[in-house]
Amino acid sequence: MKIAIVCDYLNVYGGAERTLESVLEIYPKAQVFTSIFDPSKFRPESPIRKAKVHTVLPAYFLIFTSYFLKHITFVMPYFFERLDLSAFDLIISLGTIWSKGVKTESGRQKHIFYCLTPPRFLYKYPSATSKRNVWYYRPFTTILDHWLRIWDFNAAQKPTQIISISEEVQRRVKKFYRRDSVVIYPPVESGIKNQEAKIKKDREYYLIVSRLAAYKGIDVAIKACNELKLPLKIVGTGREGSSLKALSGPTIEFLGFRSDDEINELYKGAKALIFPTPDEDFGIVPLEANAHGVSVIAHRSGGPLETLVEGKTGVYFEGLDGLKHLLAGFNESIFSSEGCIQNAGRFSREIFKDEFSKEVLSCLEKSTGTLTS
Repeated sequence: MKIAIVCDYLNVYGGAERTLESVLEIYPKAQVFTSIFDPSKFRPESPIRKAKVHTVLPAYFLIFTSYFLKHITFVMPYFFERLDLSAFDLIISLGTIWSKGVKTESGRQKHIFYCLTPPRFLYKYPSATSKRNVWYYRPFTTILDHWLRIWDFNAAQKPTQIISISEEVQRRVKKFYRRDSVVIYPPVESGIKNQEAKIKKDREYYLIVSRLAAYKGIDVAIKACNELKLPLKIVGTGREGSSLKALSGPTIEFLGFRSDDEINELYKGAKALIFPTPDEDFGIVPLEANAHGVSVIAHRSGGPLETLVEGKTGVYFEGLDGLKHLLAGFNESIFSSEGCIQNAGRFSREIFKDEFSKEVLSCLEKSTGTLTS
């Protein structure tokens, strides 16, 4: 069976790309199709680096994408829809928007869409940039986004099966696409072994691991730690870095980009991970913290409501005052490191690969009555 995996972008390394690595471990001979591919963003041993990756954008577009990627969204449907996948038996699309719009031959080809979320910017969820709402863009983006929502709905009717990454996303798929979906949580990697033996008894600071984007809510955590004069280390880069640094007091430390090994070390001394993002689609970082035996202080919304065990592996807050109240009386010793690690184990890479491969087989068998290899 020939398999194609289609992704929106491959120019950053985050949760979606880690999930793609797991899918490629299941189907190592699959070919990958995407709009932009930057190999330097991936580890040399990554299955993505070893895969045969095709870019759908022509060379003259790739010259400008690093500067104008957000400005050319309206051309993406054209390039993904004209992608020729006729040589493949199974198409797996993984993303939010463009990948699910590829054309397939009804009956002969099966298309499974692993939905990270319906695109946040189209359905008024906070997203990485708010430029679409600037007054001089709004007359154009209003018309464009209306057209894109129509395209997005029609594109979501194409896949044979939709898999959502969380119950939160499952509800959005039903609401915006009027389609049922099954839930398979994405994989979580701890990055270390024997976590319990590596946890420090005296934890000194709170930790954030995140892209520095406006919708991530990092400003709320900074304000709370400023007022309470609590040490907070922030790992990550992004367009909001300068404004967040300007907001920060002397107890806030920005560490920029850090490797997985360096982040593992930071978890050892953390009192807790603060995860202030509202309406998160799933939230891999809180579970990575749990995998290191670290509890989580998360916004009471979105994916973390499904994955954390309140009072045992994490607690929830609402708003700045709620976060300050939690931090003022927070005692990390009441959380069991072993319990946190066990909770993260429910979302292991092995479990994801087993559930995903079974769902693919089930979809193929339902569609054809037989399975050919």
